[in-house]
Amino acid sequence: MVLDTCEIKIFSHSLEFFTMKSFLVCLTFVFSLIPTLVQADPFYLRGTFNDYNTSLQMTDLGGGIYEATATGLTPGTKYRFLAANADYSIQSGAPFQDVAARANSAGQITARFYSTAPTDGWRPNLLRLGLTNLDYSYELMGNFNGYSSPISLVDNGGVLEGTLSLAASTNYEFVFRQIGDWNVTIKENFGDSGPNIAFTSGAAGDYLVQLDLAKGRYNFSAVPEPSGLFALSTIALAGLGFRKRRS
Repeated sequence: MVLDTCEIKIFSHSLEFFTMKSFLVCLTFVFSLIPTLVQADPFYLRGTFNDYNTSLQMTDLGGGIYEATATGLTPGTKYRFLAANADYSIQSGAPFQDVAARANSAGQITARFYSTAPTDGWRPNLLRLGLTNLDYSYELMGNFNGYSSPISLVDNGGVLEGTLSLAASTNYEFVFRQIGDWNVTIKENFGDSGPNIAFTSGAAGDYLVQLDLAKGRYNFSAVPEPSGLFALSTIALAGLGFRKRRS
């Protein structure tokens, strides 16, 4: 085995018996062990439920994803929290803009930390902290109607979705909130504090709003015009008819 050969040659200090080929084989093998020998920096779920200490270490789920459940909480009580390593050099969200949630009926809050930079085009463009097992849902408020009435969001495969009509090239502000409750919100960086969500519309029309709580992200996107879809289908049908006539 490569390991046996490397052990014999390295630990006997018989470097003079190395050929260049065997040396490179051993060196490659040793470097291949480094990722398994170096311990990953642990992450902790830190919040008002534990005075932001490191008592609740998150479980590594693989793929840069970590999860933890805070237990023994008061059901229905709001808590603020984040995921971070011991010295806060790596953390979820933006500094001092912690995620907030209410403990469920079992007195628990489960959070999932995504420790790699996102590339999906959703927001926030920060390390994200998602929420699962909540007892409540969210709705969308915004200055498009003076924050006077909410946009309802419907669960579509684990992602909350809703639509709203916006004017062209206009700057808007939005906030996700617990249904009927301004005390628990999601703002620009997925935290309960900080700036409202800023969004500038393109063309006038309907926009799809998506809130993915489990992955700690949200998205705004223009809904395709029905006329464009109709034109495409008409062209496709015309093509089929043309082929049939030729046959």
